[in-house]
Amino acid sequence: MASTKHVLLFGDSLTEGYTKRGWLFHPYGEKLQTLFDAANLDVQVTIDGLSGDRVIFLPWEHRLRTQLEKMRRSEIAYGAVVILGGINDVFSSADPQDIFDCLCTTYRLCVEFGVGHDEGSEDKMKRVAVNELLRSSPSSPFAGTKVPMTATRFTFFDLSDKFPLHRLSPEDKKLYWDDGVHCTAAGYDRMGELVFEVLKPLLGE
Repeated sequence: MASTKHVLLFGDSLTEGYTKRGWLFHPYGEKLQTLFDAANLDVQVTIDGLSGDRVIFLPWEHRLRTQLEKMRRSEIAYGAVVILGGINDVFSSADPQDIFDCLCTTYRLCVEFGVGHDEGSEDKMKRVAVNELLRSSPSSPFAGTKVPMTATRFTFFDLSDKFPLHRLSPEDKKLYWDDGVHCTAAGYDRMGELVFEVLKPLLGE
């Protein structure tokens, strides 16, 4: 029997599921867990969202490190960590480069703790690196040809492109968005569906 795969959802109010001015919390992770269960996938979702948190604040990194250290002590491995952060920083006076640098620190911390690592993954990544050199190096006889890129530790998912507030119809905007930043319960469920579509191929093997 396959062992349980673990997913950590980490972020701010959008991960915590803040809606109705804080009178209700409806994390998208609840819908995500329901979808994994319905697909008969043995995946356990952990939700760690904190409204108001900012990636440039030290508590952000400390909170993630605490989760990852807990994972290590429990001898479990996160097959994926979904990072959703920076929105509070964007609405502050923080410099875009500082926000980017702090997000990169967040991603490196996940790598440090082996998120997404399984047996043979390093070999896969080396293979991809060699393939990329074969494709791109000027000294390669294959330069300019397309070489499949199949193994990576990171997946960039542009939620604003898949779930755009400003391009929705008035009806959908009312259904999915509580204010200019946070979702309604239906909106968070939609987020869960979109994230499921990304994670299922990665965790459903």
